[in-house]
Amino acid sequence: MTDVAVYVVFLIMNATVVVVRLRPPVGHTARFRVPGAVGKVPVIPVLGFLAVLVMLTQLSTHALLIGGGVFGAGAVVAALVSPKTLVDPRTGH
Repeated sequence: MTDVAVYVVFLIMNATVVVVRLRPPVGHTARFRVPGAVGKVPVIPVLGFLAVLVMLTQLSTHALLIGGGVFGAGAVVAALVSPKTLVDPRTGH
């Protein structure tokens, strides 16, 4: 189960680097640089994301089901506990 959690963290981290590199947060005009980028696309985080997907295929079905269940339960709790009045800074809604 720990492997699933670590892999999910690395998937989210690599995806976030790509998204923030391509679209900086509101209020930040400067983009950060990533070594090994081709144009705007950061190749190293993309390869990291793909490598983690390959490693996920090596885990047992049991571990993936338990990890998915824990992740899903956490998402439900987060949705129930988080305030419903969050404002998206991009749209103001």
